[in-house]
Amino acid sequence: MHIQVSWIDEANSVLLVKFNPGWSWNEYHTMISERQQQHQAGRFVYVIADLTEGGLPKSGSAVAQHRAVSNESLVIIVTKNAFLRVMAELGIKLFHSENRYRLASSYAEAEQIIATHRAPAAPAA
Repeated sequence: MHIQVSWIDEANSVLLVKFNPGWSWNEYHTMISERQQQHQAGRFVYVIADLTEGGLPKSGSAVAQHRAVSNESLVIIVTKNAFLRVMAELGIKLFHSENRYRLASSYAEAEQIIATHRAPAAPAA
């Protein structure tokens, strides 16, 4: 399988989804379906979607393939590819998903996004 999925922390709160070269939309849909069946309601999960090497499949529109993620998750898309970043930014705006998706250029940046998101909000003055 060209999409590898694994927990990267002991609490199983951060899921790494690595998209390797050759992945297909069918594999993507299967992975999403399996994850939705395994998701425990009320449990928040961070997802790091690593597209640094896998890019997008040559066929099928990314916008047409979009599947909404649970409100109980934050997806951080990791890519340095300028085209993928623009497409992801467009999709995030198109689907009004700013609260469920973020973009990062590296794992370190993705980890910082998670740390910031986990940090309690400062009390209002």
